[in-house]
Amino acid sequence: MKLRFLLSIFSLLLAVTFMSNSGGRAASDGGDNTGSPNANGAFCQSCHSSGAFAPSVTIEVLEPGTGTAITAYIPGTAYDLKITVAAGNGTPTGFGSQTSVLDANNSPVNNLTTPSSNAQITTLSATDYLEHDGISSTGEFTATWTAPTAGVGSVTFYTGANAVDGGGSTGGDGSTSGTLTLTEGTASSQKDVNKLAIKMNAYPNPVDQVLNLEMIGTITGKHTLNITDRLGRVVNSDLITINSGENNTTIEVGHLSTGIYQVSLMKDGKIATLPIFKK
Repeated sequence: MKLRFLLSIFSLLLAVTFMSNSGGRAASDGGDNTGSPNANGAFCQSCHSSGAFAPSVTIEVLEPGTGTAITAYIPGTAYDLKITVAAGNGTPTGFGSQTSVLDANNSPVNNLTTPSSNAQITTLSATDYLEHDGISSTGEFTATWTAPTAGVGSVTFYTGANAVDGGGSTGGDGSTSGTLTLTEGTASSQKDVNKLAIKMNAYPNPVDQVLNLEMIGTITGKHTLNITDRLGRVVNSDLITINSGENNTTIEVGHLSTGIYQVSLMKDGKIATLPIFKK
């Protein structure tokens, strides 16, 4: 009878621990499960260890408003951080993740703000963590990350993640971890790396109703043509085919409000941009 009572208490404690951590590991009990050197390599597998759902995690740092992933950051620039947790099999009830950013000396880089509605920013021991805020029905967690000042060098994003069955314990859950390292770049070097080898000209500019876009280059095939507003929101998107040499297309912009916009032509992670003014 005494043994059964002790086992019941132990099971209750496990359930309480699981439920409390569903609010975020750092926020709930001051834990670091990102898998970083500062966490001694610990990630969510220490509890969510059944191997269920075979989850994977993808870490992306994106140019704001374009969705273009970067490999080198420009000091002081704000980027979109996107963590995606996906199930390899089965149908989990929800997902969780925790991410930190460290430099080559394992010092926190931080500068995480504006988390998505299913996430929170928790500061623990001078380290910012982007982590889930309750079990999330979606595996996507986002925030804004502002790159550090010049001279910091390479930075690494560490993420521990899980897919859970919502059963009240960790026994039916699966976990994974991942990293992403960005080198420090300069405005000129990043522009050269990501620049699409196409020259663009727009007229009339300022424009009222119809924008004529002239494109000259050697990069052929399907390209994504976007117009974004000053907040980085895509207000017009088309898929166009570019041939070698001169290409021309028109875009209806009469429905847009007066203001400054950016025309972006993208292919294979490279981009060419051109500002326009809508009258």
